Amino acid sequence: MQEQWLFEALKDRSVLWTVIAQDLMVASLRAPTPEHNGYRYWTDTWDGFQGARNRLTDALAYLSPPSPVIFSGDYHSHFVSEIRRRAHNVKSQIVAPEFLGSSITSFGPPYKNIVSVLPENPDIKFFDSRKRGYILSEFNRKYVKTVMRSIVDATNQNSPCSNSATFIVERGSPRLVQV
Repeated sequence: MQEQWLFEALKDRSVLWTVIAQDLMVASLRAPTPEHNGYRYWTDTWDGFQGARNRLTDALAYLSPPSPVIFSGDYHSHFVSEIRRRAHNVKSQIVAPEFLGSSITSFGPPYKNIVSVLPENPDIKFFDSRKRGYILSEFNRKYVKTVMRSIVDATNQNSPCSNSATFIVERGSPRLVQV
């Protein structure tokens, strides 16, 4: 029922941007497990629901909504990714960018653990769990600009913020450009 509602909404051609806001990371994050000749996945993200992710990415590819952008959370880290129709298939079509904002106070996974598996996950273009923060996005007719903001000291309510990374996505393209 929810998928049908979403897929109907993706058919709307009266918008400049199609924003999908939801609570779990869509990008796949896999870690090699040499002892098992395979990979392990964090299943508390869309990796735990690969059939549903495939239906979403198929809908994005088939329905071609205007300039889709996905906003996610719940990983307590900044992630910026390009979402492919089929995760980990470099020949598969990129259907949307994804911006995942960190948390303001909760700590994320150990930075070195995720960085060590990023070579296995080339669609993840930016990651940082070392600082708390949030994201800001500015939409206009030509592009969306998204800034990954980091709080210098999350224990200080007057702490300044800094920009960790900035990305541009041009309308009509799912590709990320770091600026």
